[in-house]
Amino acid sequence: MMRTPGGDREMQLWRRTQGGDIPMVLGQVGDDSQGDTPNPNPVAEPGVKGFLKTRPFYMAHRFGGTEYPEMTKVGLQASIDAGFRCYEFSTYRTKDGVYIGSHDWTTKRTTGVKHEIWNTDWATIKTLKQETGPFMRLEEVVEMMPEGTVLALDHKTTSAGINTNPDDLASEEALFKKLEELFDDPTERVIWKLFSGSDSAERAKARGYTVMCMVYENELDAADLSRWDILGLEWNATQAGWDRLKAAGKPTIAHIITSASQARVALDKGADGLMSSVPSTVHP
Repeated sequence: MMRTPGGDREMQLWRRTQGGDIPMVLGQVGDDSQGDTPNPNPVAEPGVKGFLKTRPFYMAHRFGGTEYPEMTKVGLQASIDAGFRCYEFSTYRTKDGVYIGSHDWTTKRTTGVKHEIWNTDWATIKTLKQETGPFMRLEEVVEMMPEGTVLALDHKTTSAGINTNPDDLASEEALFKKLEELFDDPTERVIWKLFSGSDSAERAKARGYTVMCMVYENELDAADLSRWDILGLEWNATQAGWDRLKAAGKPTIAHIITSASQARVALDKGADGLMSSVPSTVHP
């Protein structure tokens, strides 16, 4: 509010960035100790299209995987409570066909007990504990997601490179079918996430999915940025790198953000969105 002789008047403050002017709310752009970050515009519509129209848009990396045990219910709930409308989920398929949340191909790092996920049944994996709870199944994630929110899905066995392994390709195909069971229209609720060397983008796009590539600055010379719909780059990449990304004319997202100061740097360089792993500090 602004005090005037005729009474208090509402004011809208704006923050100028290379990505465009961003509306500000007093108390929402502070230092890291306050845990405050820029506030996005309201979501224009549900699903992927609405999510990408917000500026900036926020994606919860591994369900807040720096602040919480990654890809667990407690982290997902914290991300939902913080106002995120997109949740990044890495997945592997168990021996008996269950898609679980895991960044690694074994359970060793998060549980202390090593099992190769694709060689282990769900009955065994579900007994393991990750600090605040068990591994999540894809079905559980979808059940927790508020209506109209989005899943950024990383099918780990095919998201990194060119893949000719029949088992990995079969897992990807089965995942597409699983998404059709879980969503009325998965292309409206799922972003297919991968890396620049993967050939999975073409298979996902053929099914109508929006595909997001996490590019690194040292890959820009070789990368064909026209292959993907959303482009990600390190928040601390050079301005020249960000300028090259923006020139492609696609929505851009900065990764991996763990503080409000990093968020401000990324937005000043031109990022349209932020991939945050600390919901309490960097959030809508």
